[in-house]
Amino acid sequence: MTGDLFAALRAPSIEPIADGATWLRAYADDDAVALMQAIQQVTAQAPFRRMQTPGGYTMSVAMSNCGELGWVTDRRGYRYQREDPLSQQPWPAMPEIFLALAVRADKPLRMRLESGDVVVWGGPARLRFHGVDTLAQGTHALTGDCRYNLTFRKAG
Repeated sequence: MTGDLFAALRAPSIEPIADGATWLRAYADDDAVALMQAIQQVTAQAPFRRMQTPGGYTMSVAMSNCGELGWVTDRRGYRYQREDPLSQQPWPAMPEIFLALAVRADKPLRMRLESGDVVVWGGPARLRFHGVDTLAQGTHALTGDCRYNLTFRKAG
């Protein structure tokens, strides 16, 4: 396993991206182990799955949900719903560590996010196209060759 030689030198910082969007570097570093435990608890009840788009394509990312409403997609479209479509049960409760973390067609802007970084989208930036690039080669001490992207949405 290889690690980042300069990881210990990372200092938390706040960087604006666009109107309503902020990059919080190293914001979640200290919570990494607790976040992984919370992910494992959620996915024990609502396992990761690759959903189908309305166009019939299988998404390249595997996802799960927790909280009152979960984002789902299938041949019927994109939507929020209260039940897991696989189990027909309510989504698992939102872990407290997630709640604490969630509080705190333009030209693309490519950013290299590191483990523990947080990006906050709101205001006009919420409607900007955004995506996550493929995972770079290598392993992480906690996640191995996987990346966990926690997306919090306020839906109601």
